[in-house]
Amino acid sequence: MRTVLNKVFRRIVDLVRYSNRDIQQDKKNVFIDIDAKILVRRIKELFIIFELSGYAVFFRARFNRLTISVAGILASYRNVSLTWREPTRHKYSILCTNKNLKSWHNRVNIQKNIHLTFDYSPKLKLDSTNFALPFLMHTQIYTQYHDDKKLSFYRKLTKIIKILFAGNWSKVYHNATICNICSMLSRYEIIKYIISENLAKIVHSEEEFDLLLSGEYSNLFVLIDTSSMRINQQRWLEVISYAEFLLSPPGVTMPLSANAIEAMAVGTIPIINYSQWFLPPFKHNVNCLTFNSLVGLKETIKQALEMGGQRITNLRNKVIEHYDDKLNLNKSLQRIVSCPDKHVHLHMWSENPDYIRKAMGYQQD
Repeated sequence: MRTVLNKVFRRIVDLVRYSNRDIQQDKKNVFIDIDAKILVRRIKELFIIFELSGYAVFFRARFNRLTISVAGILASYRNVSLTWREPTRHKYSILCTNKNLKSWHNRVNIQKNIHLTFDYSPKLKLDSTNFALPFLMHTQIYTQYHDDKKLSFYRKLTKIIKILFAGNWSKVYHNATICNICSMLSRYEIIKYIISENLAKIVHSEEEFDLLLSGEYSNLFVLIDTSSMRINQQRWLEVISYAEFLLSPPGVTMPLSANAIEAMAVGTIPIINYSQWFLPPFKHNVNCLTFNSLVGLKETIKQALEMGGQRITNLRNKVIEHYDDKLNLNKSLQRIVSCPDKHVHLHMWSENPDYIRKAMGYQQD
């Protein structure tokens, strides 16, 4: 009981501390108003994109679970404030909301209206006024460790391992969202198959892995046993930088993995089974390696292990080029802001099963 009360008290303190926060008012600013049932991670991503691009962020607070969750993360953001009122006279650079834009007509001086819809899928048709939110690396990389500022350094590290997998793969990854709605192999199926076919060298301890990294180049597929060791998030980008390829299977509630984005950021080539889920889609043998079946996975691993020289260099250069052009957060937001139309649509992913079914074209019961 005391633990629950302490948690409630901390959240109340957070709500007070971060309401009408003294942030840099002279900055470009954005007013975010969201009333959808989404995870706070989606809010984190919006905060990161706008804050990294130099915006002061005002989040419309309400007495609900989402606002309480948002208050609990604001210590990681310097220029984000809760605000309990809808804007009236204040001039905002951007309004970002999932609500009907007509409800805001002539109520406030807004330079750009971004209408959020949680319907990201490969079926999306993007045009001059419809944009997809770029997928981010793990949010801690930006807010806690600031490793997004060290990408040039990581790209220069010497490659030690041919193929690496270092993520979790418990049975929770094998679920209806991935297997049925999105119709793809789950992470659990993929790693279970790799182990059953003896396709990888399994590393069980940090000492064993560090010994591997300190040695000569290893033309192996290395799979880290995360039941006995974990790669700390603070060290994650460095570790995957040592690999030529990173196997990046789907996540738990989304068919993409942030690991693929992290790999591209540091110049490591992702091996994936969801290339069509990126907009624009990734291309096999251009900026990734792909597979669609377990047999195809085995062939792709063989292809990666046999690849060398200039072909890997060319692939790596294309990976970096794609990241810097299509996944760079500043450039992505600038494309949205510079659109001549005042009203634009930004499509985001949501883990809500109802949103996913709708985005994938399933009929609602």
